[in-house]
Amino acid sequence: MLYFVFMISSHVFAQEKLNRSIQLDLGGLGGYAGVFYEQNLIQKQHIGFNFRSGFSSYKLLDFERKFNPILIIPSTLLGVIGSKKYKFEYGFGTSLSFFPVIENNKKIREHQFSVHQILSFRIDENRFLYKFSFIVHHEETKKIRPWFGFTVGYRLKNNINE
Repeated sequence: MLYFVFMISSHVFAQEKLNRSIQLDLGGLGGYAGVFYEQNLIQKQHIGFNFRSGFSSYKLLDFERKFNPILIIPSTLLGVIGSKKYKFEYGFGTSLSFFPVIENNKKIREHQFSVHQILSFRIDENRFLYKFSFIVHHEETKKIRPWFGFTVGYRLKNNINE
């Protein structure tokens, strides 16, 4: 669903100058590290909405100690408020995780949906951004997992003349 919000808004607001960025998370939504794309959907003075999606992994080795990472695909809708340089973000989203298990003596991959909430403090410096985040994962197993993250991002150009 969040994917469709992103696609529709990118066409509706195509005439506005909206920010896009590529980000590297340490900790955060994906566990150890992740790569994300963030698109500014709406920006009106000091308030905005962003969509963020990417991929990451959590455990790199499986239960047999072989390289078989847990793959995580999080998507988040963020509300943003603040000045041009300092911002607070609050958002919610979903994550789809793929992980190895043994079933009938065979190694297979299962999946799990979870939802998350995120609260971040963001600093924008020219084309770079830095983010400190607190994340709460609500997993299918009814387990709540708090987590912290640090993000470094680079804002992409909107057009050739920028």
